[in-house]
Amino acid sequence: MVRLSIIYIPLLLIAMHGKVDNYPNLTGKYEVKKLLINQQVLHQDTCADSLLTVVYFDIKNGCVFQFNTPAKRWNGSFTKTSNHINIKWYAPSGKPVFNGTLSTLNNSGNMTLTGMLGKDSMDVILQKVIN
Repeated sequence: MVRLSIIYIPLLLIAMHGKVDNYPNLTGKYEVKKLLINQQVLHQDTCADSLLTVVYFDIKNGCVFQFNTPAKRWNGSFTKTSNHINIKWYAPSGKPVFNGTLSTLNNSGNMTLTGMLGKDSMDVILQKVIN
């Protein structure tokens, strides 16, 4: 009985823990191909240091917005219902919540993130990076 409990107790704990990656098709790194803030196109070749360049969707509903360098990142968590997404930021604190929609990944690896970041409208075309 003791020998069997050594095997079955860890398996029971693993089974009770649940699924870690709720959105395996979403998880990954995405490059920003086109960015519109308040219906104005922002180009990546500008010298603005606060331009969104990379978005990460991680396991356990983690989300990261990177602005040009890894030193400038917003870390948060998202909730997703159907195609609606809500992102709350925990580091740095005090950043506005993103509330919008997320299209599904198309055949070319692109998807669209559209919504409101605080009081600003935001439309982003993302392309999945395959490593």
